[in-house]
Amino acid sequence: MSKIHLVTDSTAYLTEEAIRRLQVSLVSLRVIVNNTPVEETNEDPERFIQYLRKAPTIPTTSQPPPGELLELYDRLTANGDTVISLHLSSKLSGTYQAAKAMADHLENRPIHVIDTETTAVGLLILLEEARKFIDAGMSTDEVIREIAKVRERLRLFLIVDSMEYLYRGGRIGGAQSLFGTLLQIKPVLWVKEGKVEVYEKIRTRKKAFLRVAEFVRDKWDAEGSQRIALAYVGASAEVQELKEQIVSLVPGASPTIHFVGPVIAVHVGPGTVGVAMAPLE
Repeated sequence: MSKIHLVTDSTAYLTEEAIRRLQVSLVSLRVIVNNTPVEETNEDPERFIQYLRKAPTIPTTSQPPPGELLELYDRLTANGDTVISLHLSSKLSGTYQAAKAMADHLENRPIHVIDTETTAVGLLILLEEARKFIDAGMSTDEVIREIAKVRERLRLFLIVDSMEYLYRGGRIGGAQSLFGTLLQIKPVLWVKEGKVEVYEKIRTRKKAFLRVAEFVRDKWDAEGSQRIALAYVGASAEVQELKEQIVSLVPGASPTIHFVGPVIAVHVGPGTVGVAMAPLE
């Protein structure tokens, strides 16, 4: 009987324990520092954040080498097994397009590449759900269909300390034209249809945190229990503060906290806190 293998990329920021639990294979994006591509790893992310705070120029990033994707897909499907490959938003990176090209290169192999339209803890939640569907014995088509349903209801919010990183990296989406005015406020951003957009303009960071906590409460009241995952870029104290705010408004909530590594850190900047949530079925 053929097996369904999960594949994802390094921007899910999985711990070794999570990689084992989710039974997932990874391909790594690159951070380009001083014109040298460096493979993204989970080793000492705080050290990179400290470097980023002082770097004279913001590093850039690139997708995984196509050869790595090709080798992985070839190996996993050599015996007739299936691959479901979930990657960060195609509007934030060329990783999805590269993965799709390599899957197409191995024609007639059962390789399904999914644009998750999210990243980081949003990608983590989709991987958790995908593993749940596979372990429940669903067919490949059923797993893909159920992942799409979760993706539709998934929300990923960002509270950044500075819009400068998103602006320089060209990842602001429709908020690009508002950059000058956004410098004066602390907007709540969200990833909408794969792009970073402004959800609400807030004057202070404290109020932005409260607004996100209120959104979590409202979604919980409207849709029932939610899987909530918090992320941080060099803001461990603040993400803990946000967790406490959410739990105070929603006593039944159990948010987990996860680090964000170099690739996404380069684009959102130090001091960023993120919240991903999706209804628990």
